[in-house]
Amino acid sequence: MMAFEPPLPAAEGGDRGSYARIVSAFGRGALDAGRQVGFLNERCLPDARELLARYPTVIVPGLVAAADCTLRTLADYAELGGNLIIGPRTGFGDDEGRVRFERAPAVLGALAGVHYQEFSALAEPVSVEMDGVEGEALGWMDALISDHAEVIARYRHPHFGRWPAVTRSRVGNGSVTVVGTILDRDTMRRVIAAAAGRSPIDSLLDQTPREVTAHSLTTPHGRVWVVHNWSPEVVAVTPVRAVSSVIDEASLPAGVTVSLHPWDVRVWRDEGSGADLSNRSTGGTVGGVDARREADDDLHSRR
Repeated sequence: MMAFEPPLPAAEGGDRGSYARIVSAFGRGALDAGRQVGFLNERCLPDARELLARYPTVIVPGLVAAADCTLRTLADYAELGGNLIIGPRTGFGDDEGRVRFERAPAVLGALAGVHYQEFSALAEPVSVEMDGVEGEALGWMDALISDHAEVIARYRHPHFGRWPAVTRSRVGNGSVTVVGTILDRDTMRRVIAAAAGRSPIDSLLDQTPREVTAHSLTTPHGRVWVVHNWSPEVVAVTPVRAVSSVIDEASLPAGVTVSLHPWDVRVWRDEGSGADLSNRSTGGTVGGVDARREADDDLHSRR
């Protein structure tokens, strides 16, 4: 739908890639927060209990055309104990993309303790502050009004400063975080990390550079990590626990720095993780509800 009515500005008219930009920003933020990411098409959405069993956190960005049953499932998911993150434009239209009569975001707004009646395309970045650290809002803003939600981040702007950029509410056994804009990469990471809570799996690396992802999976032989350098430059990483290569069984003691060459990948068995054979992936899987109607199947991206 956003391809024909794009909300984000471009050099000439709207950006027909608006939906991809919005979803990519949230997906990147989840990866930067150390979470494993999966995508779920709206038409394949299970009931709230199954959704919670599979995804401890669900992100719903840019779901403009959303059926009432979809929004109710997401609301039930949060009340059962899920961490729900709502992005800009979600719940603005019905399942046919028509503007709803009720205040936005429909169904979820009352639960989240927030609503909006105005919005704006942003021709230039607008300063945002979260926990005393400044970031940027990019491309779009829903002018959120907090009814009873906690304000997490605010715009620093002579006009937009009256509205919060991010809010959060505790609901039932879970939470709802509403992000009314596209945030810069670091602020998005912090928002998603705060909403998702502490990772149940301790990171393998002492620090994870921006160019590197480190995700794991369980096998009959223990936890295995895939460490990937996505850049054309050499990047150094340091495992905090002893590891061994799945490829050639070479051992690497804890605390030894390794140089990852451009586009390099290492697959390591975690020798210090103990007999953790649970079915949890790194940091808990974050699910993103995908609005693309042409997708026929549940698409899972396991990195």
